[in-house]
Amino acid sequence: MESELSSNALPKHRTYGWQLAVSAFVCAYLGLGLATKSVHLYHWFMLLAIPAALLSAERGRRFFLDWAPLFAFWLVYDRLRLLQPLLYSRVEIERPYLLEQKLFGWMVRGDIPAHEAQAWFAADHSALVKAIQWAAQIIYFSHLFLVPLAIAGLWFRGMTRERSRSSFERHLRAFTVLNFSAIASYLLIPVAPPWWITLNGMVQPNADLVLHADMTLAMQGPLIQAMIKNASQWFAAVPSLHGAYPVLLLLLSGRGAKRTILVALVLYGFAMWASTVVLNQHYVIDLIAGAILAAAAYYAELIWYGRGKERQSLVRLLNHVGFKVLRTSRESKQGKGRRVKILRLSKRYNLRKDTSRGGRVLEAVSAKAADHIQSLNLCGSDDWHRIRRHLIKSSPRMCDPRVC
Repeated sequence: MESELSSNALPKHRTYGWQLAVSAFVCAYLGLGLATKSVHLYHWFMLLAIPAALLSAERGRRFFLDWAPLFAFWLVYDRLRLLQPLLYSRVEIERPYLLEQKLFGWMVRGDIPAHEAQAWFAADHSALVKAIQWAAQIIYFSHLFLVPLAIAGLWFRGMTRERSRSSFERHLRAFTVLNFSAIASYLLIPVAPPWWITLNGMVQPNADLVLHADMTLAMQGPLIQAMIKNASQWFAAVPSLHGAYPVLLLLLSGRGAKRTILVALVLYGFAMWASTVVLNQHYVIDLIAGAILAAAAYYAELIWYGRGKERQSLVRLLNHVGFKVLRTSRESKQGKGRRVKILRLSKRYNLRKDTSRGGRVLEAVSAKAADHIQSLNLCGSDDWHRIRRHLIKSSPRMCDPRVC
């Protein structure tokens, strides 16, 4: 009897659907890798996501949902290795090289900057050149850590600060647009990097050349040679995400960042661009294309953010109304009646109560809901006319079909 009572007193762990979905996805992803013989050692670290999901509560769910777009990009990009053989016949080799030579050949006496730097590294083995090689490799890999860390910092601060949360969402949207636009470009127009020409000339890629590629002849530096040898996609030169990431970070920082941060981002961008060229990884035109795509992603997000800004102000106004209802409900019976009435409205008109950010937000989804809430006399008529105009304008995509 005692043991039964003690077992009943223990809290029971409940498994949620999102936890099972994360676990199933990890197993399916690794199963695909095993079936295609494309699993590497670092892939097995994904198994850590299963206990992390099963043992986490609401904060874990929020983490996986918030970071899902970036996780999706990393996993999709990794699976490009399965599609690479299908792109061999369409890889652009000569035209990007000739364009680079025409635009920037004057800088290196008719050759291209990447090949000139490769020849310099191969011929000079001094300590200074070795130091430049290692610094360039570290900078080249830095985007794998600096960009996620910067976004993670905004995510952690966003738990308690609304402004940081908004900044995190903006970064997430902009980088999602940039990343998946780049993947679409890689699949539509695969472009060979300059190191391919150093190794094979203008020869079209095939399975045998890829299998027996000697990276020590194509580029200098042990880190970069090992990384490119195991890269998921060799023919993803245009646009260069190495060139795009610093530009997008700089644009997203905008006027709100300190001058030292902006200067650091500019210097980091120059260092990244120089490193990708001297390591024979990208043409200058690749970097320019990456910067253009980063600007396009930034302005696409800006349009989204601008359209959502008015809606956010309306939500804040509704948030104020919700708190006023709760406050008056504690003060009088009339307030309690209003609270019951607005709860009924929330069910009838699909008003959504969102407590994920620490506050109660009542989000109206129909003009009729606004009219009914106005009858509660909780806010000025001008504010509610503004809400009603906004809801009527957006009713085709927002309105509950059972009401409108």
